Parts: sequence; C-alpha cells; structure tokens
Amino acid sequence: MRRMGLFALLMVGLALVIRFSGLWDSLLPAGPVSEVNFATLTPPGSPNSYLICPQGVCAAATPDTISPEIQLAPAQLIERILAIAEADGATLIDRIDPNAVEMVVRTPLMRWPDRISARAYPGPGGGSTVALYSRSIYGESDLGANKTRVERWLSRMSQ
Repeated sequence: MRRMGLFALLMVGLALVIRFSGLWDSLLPAGPVSEVNFATLTPPGSPNSYLICPQGVCAAATPDTISPEIQLAPAQLIERILAIAEADGATLIDRIDPNAVEMVVRTPLMRWPDRISARAYPGPGGGSTVALYSRSIYGESDLGANKTRVERWLSRMSQ
C-alpha cells in the first residue's frame, strides 16, 4: 500500500514537472502558421471553433455571429485585439499585415493550443469590423472555450 502511495506521488510530481516546465507545450505544438482567407474559410463540422465575421465577408461559411462596427480604424482595431489577446495569454505567431494577425492561446489548465486569426475591415459607418476565428488545434470538442474567448474579446473591443 505504501508503495502505491509513493508511486502515485511520483506520477503526480512528474505530471506537474511536465506541465509547468514548458515540456507540455512542446509536446502539443501549435503547428505551422498559415493565413486564413476569410472569403473561402470553411470551418470544420466539429464544435471546436467559433467565427465572427462582418456581413458578406465570409462567403463560404456561416458565421456564428456577425461582427459589429467599432469606431476605430482597421489597424487600430488590430492593435486593440492584440492588447486584449496578450492580456488573455496569447502569443503572437505572425503579423500578416497591419490589419491581420495570427495568434495562439493555450488553455489555462491543460495548455491545449487554440489558434486565433483576426482581420480588420473598414466598416460602412467609418469605423471597422473584424473577422475573428478561434479554433482548437487538437480534439473534437472545446467545451465552449473558443466561443467564450471570442465573446469575451468582442465585449472588450467595444469598451
């Protein structure tokens, strides 16, 4: 019985070392960066992604939400998204251009990588709108993490 307790303690210790040493992140890589073309984007059938898009931009997909217009220039909106993402633990993967960015956010507990693509567009009222696509790299379900993230970011963008 004592050996079993010692073994369990060692396994928990090993799990903690793997989780907090950064080794887990290297075991679950985010994969290669590729720019998302929102006009031709087709999200997977699995429930592990969430898409907001301006009206008429995502021609091949039905967005989960139509993005609102925010009274910022497109490049300023991307800067705001980057600040929100950084506060949420995102790491910048690639700055495509002044109006687009690719990021990775890892879930807090298990450190599963999620990729987020954002592109800002001029809005009809002088501000801008954004296409924002958050998706899990691994697994079939995200337990609503991508939807929660996008909605949280969207509410912060409007502040």
